Amino acid sequence: MADELRKCPLCQGEGKFRASDIPALLSNPELRREIEGYLAESATLIPAGATIGKGPADRNFDKEVHHWNPQMPIWRRSNKE
Repeated sequence: MADELRKCPLCQGEGKFRASDIPALLSNPELRREIEGYLAESATLIPAGATIGKGPADRNFDKEVHHWNPQMPIWRRSNKE
């Protein structure tokens, strides 16, 4: 493992650290308590049974096509039309 700079996953890459510093950072009990606190807090914000990234609802093209505006040029319509 090369000792190169890595992006911090906790701050979405804003911070950087060396790969060799990871064991020292994770062995720090104060940092570990902070991370566990953040994880516990974020776990309570997500309701039980919630799913992330639900797909679009089932749509029926044959019914929706009749609601389109036929006066609008085809290049000005939305992608959904």
